[in-house]
Amino acid sequence: MELKQQAIEVLRTNNRNGYTVPTATGLYPAQWNWDSCFTALGLAQFDPPRAVVELETLFDGQWLDGMVPHILFRGDDSSYFPNASVWRRDRLGDPRESRNRSSRPPSCGASSSTARSRRSASG
Repeated sequence: MELKQQAIEVLRTNNRNGYTVPTATGLYPAQWNWDSCFTALGLAQFDPPRAVVELETLFDGQWLDGMVPHILFRGDDSSYFPNASVWRRDRLGDPRESRNRSSRPPSCGASSSTARSRRSASG
């Protein structure tokens, strides 16, 4: 199998219903801002609509103050530490507790621009 096809298979295997995890082994069970942005760049090469969904899913976790957190915990994260119970955002007055406070915003702009232009070009 050629390298491009291997990369496509990895992205498809790691898809978790709208977002992509860094590894299928369960080592990192959450959606990561940095990874989702670069995953969207890869997805835009062969599935532009799915690239847009990756970013939309990421931005669904945006806080009321505009912050897009670095980790979005979705589903069972008990195998990972520090998991959502450690980051408990609700203690800070935000009921959406399954996010952390760090971020990597510059990668989102390039990824969303690429995904949008690829989606427009594909019809």
